[in-house]
Amino acid sequence: MAMKAKNSIYSISTGLLFLLIISSCNYISNVHLLSRGSVEQSNFLESIDFENRHGLIVVKGFVNEHDDTLEFIFDTGAFDNKITQYWADNYKLKERATKDKSDSQGNANEISMTLIDQISLGNVDFKNTAAGIIEFPKNSLSPCIAADGIIGANLIREANWKIDFVNNKIWITDDFSRFDELDTKNIPAIKFKKPLLSGTPKIDISVNGQELGNILFDLGSNGSVDLPLSLKNIIFESQTTQWDTTLDNSSSGIWGTNFDSVFSVKSDIKLNGYESTNADFNFAEKGFPKVGNDVWEKYDVYMNYDKKRIYLKPNARFDSQIKKQDFGFIPYYHSDNVWTVENLVLGSPAHRSGIKFGDTITKIDGKTPDQFYSSFCGYFDWVTTYLKDKTSIQIETRDSVIEIEK
Repeated sequence: MAMKAKNSIYSISTGLLFLLIISSCNYISNVHLLSRGSVEQSNFLESIDFENRHGLIVVKGFVNEHDDTLEFIFDTGAFDNKITQYWADNYKLKERATKDKSDSQGNANEISMTLIDQISLGNVDFKNTAAGIIEFPKNSLSPCIAADGIIGANLIREANWKIDFVNNKIWITDDFSRFDELDTKNIPAIKFKKPLLSGTPKIDISVNGQELGNILFDLGSNGSVDLPLSLKNIIFESQTTQWDTTLDNSSSGIWGTNFDSVFSVKSDIKLNGYESTNADFNFAEKGFPKVGNDVWEKYDVYMNYDKKRIYLKPNARFDSQIKKQDFGFIPYYHSDNVWTVENLVLGSPAHRSGIKFGDTITKIDGKTPDQFYSSFCGYFDWVTTYLKDKTSIQIETRDSVIEIEK
C-alpha cells in the first residue's frame, strides 16, 4: 500500500511538472509574440480616413498583402490585435500560442494567438504583430461595427497618431514633430503609462477633486467615463447627488453581454492642465476604469508613443452640451419574433409607464421585430436610430399595451 501511494504521488508530481512546463512554454511564446512589431517605412506622415460607427473608429486595412479590404475597430484599449477565424483560415495563419482573453464586460475565453507578417493601414505597413484569433458569439455587437477584427495597442504603440473626430481622419507618423500645428511647449501634456508588451495607455484624471490613476485611455469605447462601484461613495461622499440607476444586460464586449447595475451621474472631468469638460460617469460592479470616445470626440487627439504623452486640442464639438433625452429602456434582440427589456433606467419614462426589466415585448408601434430588420446587426442599427427622434411610442407585451412619452 505504501508503494502504491508513492507511485500515485510520483504520477501526480510528474503530471503537475508536465503542466507547468507546457504553461511556461506557452507564456514564453506569448511574450515572444507580443514583444515583436515594427513599421516598414521611415520619415513618413500618412493620413487615412475612418468611419465613425456608433461612436467607434473603424479603419480599413490589408493583411499580408492580400487584396481583401478588411475592417477593424481602432482600439487603444485592446491589448493586442484581433482577426476573425474566417480570415485566419483564409490566410493560413498558424496558432503560435494560446491566451485567456477578457472583454470590457468581464467575459473571458481562451483564444489562439498568431503572428501577422504585415498589416497595412493606408501606405503604412506594420510588420510582425501578434493577433488573437476570435470567433464572435451570436450576441456580440462587435462584428456589427467591424466584422473582421480589431487594431490593438500592440500595433498602435509602433507609431505616433493624430485622430480628428470632426473630419474622420487619422494621421500616422514615425516623427511626432511632423505635427507642426501642435505647439507642445504651450499645450499641456497628459503623461501615460503602458505595459511592457503592449501600448494600452493609462492616464490620471481628476473628478470632483479626487485624483484617480491608471485610467484607460480607450479609443475602443463609445462610452464616457466608467469606474468601479467601489469608487462611487469615495468620489461623491459628502454630496447629495441625483443618481440614475440602470439595470443593464445590453452593454457588449467582444464576447457578448453581462448583467450589472449601473449608477450614473453628470460631473466634470479634469485632465492635466486642460479646461474641465462635462461627462457622464458610470459606476458599476464590473466597471473597468476607462474614458471613452464620448469624451475624446470633443478633441483632436495626438498620441506620442515615443515620449508617452497625449495632447488634446478642443474641436468644434467641445462646447456642445446635447441632452440625451430618451425613453429609458432598450428593447434587446431576443429572436425574430420578440424583444426583451435588457436595459432599464429606474424612474425613467419607460419605468414609470410600467415597463419592467426582463419584460417580453411583442410589438413596438404595432410592428414585430422582423418588420423592422432581418438580422442581428440590422437590429443594432435600428435600435440606435428608431427611438432616438421619437417623442412617444406604443409597446405591446404579452399581457398589456403601454404608451410611453418622453
